[in-house]
Amino acid sequence: QQHSFTRDVLEPKCAEIKVMCKRQEMLFLEKRRILLKFLDLFEALEDMNKWCDTAEHHLSKEQYKNSDEQDVLSQIRQIDYLMSKSKDIKIRGRIDFEEDFDDIKDIITAKLLFMVDDHIQRMEEVK
Repeated sequence: QQHSFTRDVLEPKCAEIKVMCKRQEMLFLEKRRILLKFLDLFEALEDMNKWCDTAEHHLSKEQYKNSDEQDVLSQIRQIDYLMSKSKDIKIRGRIDFEEDFDDIKDIITAKLLFMVDDHIQRMEEVK
């Protein structure tokens, strides 16, 4: 008889703990999704920065002084390569940013928004 009493007491508590664990798991999964979205955003900003640095280097005026025909062909290939790589960049403008990161827009800080704007502006200037 003591066994059935223990069972009557423990089963509801176990069910309650299972519900709490499931709720906690859902909260963790949501936090993980948000963190992965921020990681995606920072990786996209880093890719933009790298592309802009490379493009600015290749387009610098110093590089074009005293160029022979072979250098010009090489520079054209580099520019073609840069243009093809620009298609791989996730954030190409404000619209891309707003579409891809709409689900975290309410928790993005003003500082990060300014950083995104700076990267987008730099990208547009280089293109």
